[in-house]
Amino acid sequence: MDDPGTLIYVAFLVISLIVGWLKNRKKAEDEGLDPISNDPQMTISKSEIDEAIATQLEERIAAEEKLKVMSMESLKAQKRKESKTRRPITAESVVDDASDEETAEHVDSERFDARKAFIYSEILNPPHL
Repeated sequence: MDDPGTLIYVAFLVISLIVGWLKNRKKAEDEGLDPISNDPQMTISKSEIDEAIATQLEERIAAEEKLKVMSMESLKAQKRKESKTRRPITAESVVDDASDEETAEHVDSERFDARKAFIYSEILNPPHL
């Protein structure tokens, strides 16, 4: 705040805010209205509030029912899709699954060497010049 231009700018802003507030206050006094308390639209009876709450509650219940129906329909569709995509279990698939497990055990038993993997990847993917 050592710069005089900044001080002048801040002073101008403060003065303009104060003058604007005073003008609005004087305008409200001239009209004789308090903008918050005398607004005819702001007066709401208790019955109107109760009606609004009741309609919102009904709308919420209807929306929850629609959501339940939609979720049940999506579950039914998902079950139908799963039943169509299931494959029957045969002797060949059981043998294939067993051989896959054996190869997985064989691969897991070997130690993974990151250095070798990096070298092999560079050999298999040479840079193009």
